[in-house]
Amino acid sequence: MIENKPGDFFPSVVTSAARTIDGAISRMVQGVNSASWNPAAEADRFRLVREQTLTILARVNSEQALWSPRKGVWSIAQIADHLLLT
Repeated sequence: MIENKPGDFFPSVVTSAARTIDGAISRMVQGVNSASWNPAAEADRFRLVREQTLTILARVNSEQALWSPRKGVWSIAQIADHLLLT
């Protein structure tokens, strides 16, 4: 779970990237069942989303990436690992 607090730039940016990736996955799953699905276009979209996510994460320093607001809540690094590798 990512908690966004007013004024916290990085968690909201990571949340936005997570939602973008989730949306791409959702469209791909729905598209597989569609006659007009274009797998090449979806693969290109995944590449673009991955590149954008990595660009956003490059602005996060190690301390920010590893910080967690409390026990049991994922850090930015854990969320990024999950999104980019699964």
